[in-house]
Order: sequence, then C-alpha cells, then structure tokens
Amino acid sequence: MVESAITAVIDGNTSVQEVSKVFEGLVRLERGGCIRLSIEPRRGRSSYPRVVRLKVERGDTRRDVAIDLSDQRDLFHGPDLGECDFYFKRSFEPASVERLTTDRANKVLPFGLNNPAASQGTALRMLRARARTGRSLAELATDTRQLLALPDPAAFESPSEEPAEPLILFQTRLWPESSPEFAAITGERAALLRALRSTFGSRFVGGAIPDAYARENYPELLSSHPERMRSWPAVVRRCLITVYSRGLHDSLAFKMSEYLAAGRCIVAQPSDLTLPQPLMSGRNFLPFESPDQCVAQCERLLADPSLQTEMRRNNGDYYRSQVEPAAHLQRIVDLSLSLSSGAAASSR
Repeated sequence: MVESAITAVIDGNTSVQEVSKVFEGLVRLERGGCIRLSIEPRRGRSSYPRVVRLKVERGDTRRDVAIDLSDQRDLFHGPDLGECDFYFKRSFEPASVERLTTDRANKVLPFGLNNPAASQGTALRMLRARARTGRSLAELATDTRQLLALPDPAAFESPSEEPAEPLILFQTRLWPESSPEFAAITGERAALLRALRSTFGSRFVGGAIPDAYARENYPELLSSHPERMRSWPAVVRRCLITVYSRGLHDSLAFKMSEYLAAGRCIVAQPSDLTLPQPLMSGRNFLPFESPDQCVAQCERLLADPSLQTEMRRNNGDYYRSQVEPAAHLQRIVDLSLSLSSGAAASSR
C-alpha cells in the first residue's frame, strides 16, 4: 500500500476546539504508520474559522480537501468551496446542497459526526503550529487553556459489555431566549429535564448546566454533576441510557459522538441531516418527539435487557467504523483519493 501524505492547515482564526477531532484523527493515523502528516500554519485570520483544509497525496494523485464543521446546514464558505476538489460538510442537508450551482454541489459530501476531543499530544502539535500564525501571547494562552481542557477521545471509549448503572443521563445547556430558535430549543430541553427528573427521580442523572442564565431562570433544573470537559466522560460511561436532543440549527450535537463512543443506549430526537452511514431507529436509538415519548422509550429500555445489549453492541460498532477519529479521517482520505475531482454527487 502506498502511504498517503497529508498537509493540514491551521490559521490564526481557526476554532481550535471544533476542529480538534480532525487533527486527532490525523495524528492517530500518523502514529499508526498510515500517513505522513504535516501541520502547517497560515498567517492571518480566516473569515470562516470552522473549516480545515487538507492537501492529500498518494502516489500521483493529489486532492485539495475542505472539511466544514459548521453547525449551519445552509452555510458554505465560498472561497474554500470554490478552491477545493471535495468539501466535506458536517451539517449536510441535501436541499441546501441542491441550491448550490451544479459544479459546487458536485464537490459536497457528508462529513459525519463531530465533537471536540484531543489527546495532549495532538493539542501540543496544534499549539506549535498555531503559535506561528501571528496570534498574540494572550490569544495563545486562551488556545492553550481550551485545547488542554479537552477530553482525550479514549476517555469515552468503552467496551459495549462494560457494566453500566440503570441510570438515565441528560445534561444540557439552556440558551438565553434571544431568538425564536433559541427559545424553542430551551423550552424543549427544559420540558425534557422536568419529565425525566419527575419520572425517574434518583435514577436520573444530569440537568441544566449551571451557567448564569440557568441559575437565574431555571434554578430547579440545575445539574450537580461535572460540567468540565475532562470530567464528563466518566459521567457518560456510568449511565446505561443517554438522552439526545437536537442541537442549535437542528444540527447533530456533539453528545451523539460521545454516547456512541461509550457504547450507550440512546433515546433521541431524530435528525433529518445526512450521515455517511445513517443511524437507524430501533437499532442505534429509540426515537421520541415529546417528553412523554422520551420517558416511555427510557422505560422500554430499562425493562428489556436484550434490547440494551443489542443497542450497545450496535453503537460500539458504529463508533469504531464511523466516528473514531482515525477511522473517520481514514475514510475521508480514502474517499477523496478514490473519486474523480468534483464527482461527489455520484457517491452520496
């Protein structure tokens, strides 16, 4: 097999937390001897901080790849989309892609699930490159705090047969109701928290993240569990059942990746976004559309050990093939090199 060479670019405005999984996947591939990796700085500040640009080479084949990690389905960064051969989008909605011109739509592919996570080795590699982009010392100090606070992806990863307590987990942020969308999401999440806490009592884990807004407006829903990112994996791995609600802009929220990594049972609001491999109702999650339905699906799982075992196994398998950083980035690299430039539409 011919080794691939990857050059990943980071600039002075790249959102280091949101792109961390991409770099973690590449570093894991390098450690496994699968690629040669260079992380290069680009001086200046991108107008779109949630895109990672990759130069991918294998033999005589070269591809320019953009990975867009924005949670907005209808937002594309024109310069990156125009320059690249393939544009992998986290929040991939077919209708939004179809509104692009044909030549641009033919470059766009679904990226899949994302969540901020990086080993210390990856964080240090990112920081060394970031320091050469023209960032000030104060900005670099902020970058360092953000990256070193991230959990290692391995902290979430656990065998599907690992014992778990019969607990239901839902910990979430309640957003200031500054727009109809934020008000709707906060209302949905608060109703879910009330229903789960009142039904399951001591078997419920979580609540509203206790920021200033939640303390003032929802004091009865506050969580007493850790909100620090490095403490969070242990909470996830403790609980048998995890509840997922939609993210901002109807995006696929970070917690879905975390639940899959831990091989948890999942009760989830379905998403209409496209993944490279769909998460299947009844196989990877039980769906709900209301708090009462969420409670009923949690009760169903608690009462059915065989369903628990099957779902946990399915979700562990999905994580290892689709979400684990090295497997995820290897798939991006292989697909980029196997397709003709601009031929994304034929593989969706």
